[in-house]
Amino acid sequence: KMVFTISPNLYKEQEYWPENVKVLGYHERSETRDWKPAKELTDFINSHEKILFVTFGSMTNPNPEHLTKMILRILRKNEIPAIINTAGGGLVQPGSYDSDLFHFVKQVPYHWILPKMHAIMHHGGAGTSHLAVKYGCASLIIPHTMNQNIWNSINLKLRVGPKGISVKKLNIRDLTLLILDLYFTNRYKVNAACLSEKMNKEDCSASLIDFVLN
Repeated sequence: KMVFTISPNLYKEQEYWPENVKVLGYHERSETRDWKPAKELTDFINSHEKILFVTFGSMTNPNPEHLTKMILRILRKNEIPAIINTAGGGLVQPGSYDSDLFHFVKQVPYHWILPKMHAIMHHGGAGTSHLAVKYGCASLIIPHTMNQNIWNSINLKLRVGPKGISVKKLNIRDLTLLILDLYFTNRYKVNAACLSEKMNKEDCSASLIDFVLN
């Protein structure tokens, strides 16, 4: 037996699959109950109506300083407020930046932050790709490894964001066009909200248990 723990609203079982292969829903890990946001973070969120969340999770790259500088330059020029998660080191907090427009975090629970965001730019891991849609965010994927290219294609097919480009091929021109498309194309957010409603009604637990045990 083979189980894909993927939301059937994001990827459906294929007709040619054998009976022993099933898509049986995304199972989000337990929420972080004891985490509390810093006042600076909540103040930043309350002072902006439409925020972009930027995170590459545990992914790294050869030059995080250059990549961060490129992203901040684009966002500053277009006056796009952003919360930037440095997490695994793929992005870094510079010594000086516009704190009215940008806020940096080292770790933040996605179930808390994503419902408050307009859009997310991320690496395209399966978990982050699911949560972006589950919490209704328009989504831009910058793939770092091979499997993330699959989610990049799924993201485009779902019409919740433009198709991103590999972190190895990022340049300021292409990334500018992608970020502006993500942030200002309203249908991405509308489509994400629609899928979010469907995902939050999913309950595949019983089907998963029955399939595994029988």
